[in-house]
Amino acid sequence: QCLLPNGNYLWIELQCRSVSGRWIQPDQEPSTEYLFSNSIAIDGSSCRLLSPVDNLLQVCLHTAKHSYVRSPGFRLHTDVDRIVKFNDINWDTFCKKVEDLHIRTPVYLSLLIPKNLLDSGIPDFVLKRLNFSPLKHLFLQNWLINVGLFGPHDKKWSRIGFIIFNCMLYDGLGDFFKALFPEKKFLGVKNMKGKFFFIFYFKRIIDLLFNRSKNI
Repeated sequence: QCLLPNGNYLWIELQCRSVSGRWIQPDQEPSTEYLFSNSIAIDGSSCRLLSPVDNLLQVCLHTAKHSYVRSPGFRLHTDVDRIVKFNDINWDTFCKKVEDLHIRTPVYLSLLIPKNLLDSGIPDFVLKRLNFSPLKHLFLQNWLINVGLFGPHDKKWSRIGFIIFNCMLYDGLGDFFKALFPEKKFLGVKNMKGKFFFIFYFKRIIDLLFNRSKNI
């Protein structure tokens, strides 16, 4: 934090992952090294910006991280709309990255909502390409409508409903189990012996089941 001239503090949050969601694993988002290497320099500054494709991908995953309707709510979709509106997106490159990371379902919904509500300039062919499971995606859309796209601080799901919804955001069962039982390096544990390592997976499952915000 740093002290501003008016006496208030400005907080700057630094993290090594672009999304860092509990249900989104590190290998489902671009690596930090890649994001830096692909970033854009700002003239006259040592700061850099994410490329438009990487920025859109990061915002789409951030929208999914908040389950599309939880706090900060509708602003999540205006973030997607803003990036699409003011940037020239290479959509083929974007779709390829989404497919490589196995995140078609969460990104599809993140694009579909602002497309329908804000008339965002997302090409129809992009939505068609990412809509690999129409019945599942339609079910998730109707579920979001039922819990309400507005009122981000309202209770949206039961505990079990929230878990099921997040499980359905994975593209397939393999991606789900990989997220449920990630590699040791993603758990921040490197030296634990194998016969005791199940303890950390057990702790992770308990955390996913019972550690919840108030507006699920």
